[in-house]
Amino acid sequence: MSTISSGQDHLGRNTSAAASSAKNWVGQLARQSIRLIAAFIVRCAERRLHRLAERHLHSMPDRMLKDIGISRSQITCSVRSGRKNSG
Repeated sequence: MSTISSGQDHLGRNTSAAASSAKNWVGQLARQSIRLIAAFIVRCAERRLHRLAERHLHSMPDRMLKDIGISRSQITCSVRSGRKNSG
């Protein structure tokens, strides 16, 4: 019966390389998960700000909206895409 040297599994593979590879994979997965969660949080915050801006603009009288150069029907588009300067 042969003895198994440390650092190898029963098939003779280098277990330290496998462990290192697994650590790298787990690290990459964790970093990617954190990026996705951060992007989700940023997107939620942007949506909330857009809703608040839309509510604020919808609460304004038509005369004030005309003064800033948008009509009531353009509020959602203006908030979400931004109003392009014509000058």
